Amino acid sequence: DLISQNLLYSNYKNHTTFGFWNGITPSGVISYVSDAWGGRVSDRRIAMESGFLNMLDAGDGVMADKGFKISDLLQERK
Repeated sequence: DLISQNLLYSNYKNHTTFGFWNGITPSGVISYVSDAWGGRVSDRRIAMESGFLNMLDAGDGVMADKGFKISDLLQERK
């Protein structure tokens, strides 16, 4: 339906998309997979609302693509 297509459409990719937030340990084990989010949602919003950041302990290391603008959110958690 049109409402679903609107929520899933990504202007950036010009396609209907959805996204996940994934966590992977240094040894390559998948440690976290968020619920699916529609293509219009930002990576930052997924980080904030998926619950992933709440799983971090002070001193944990996080690596992300340079396009993920979340350094301020990580600094809040040390």
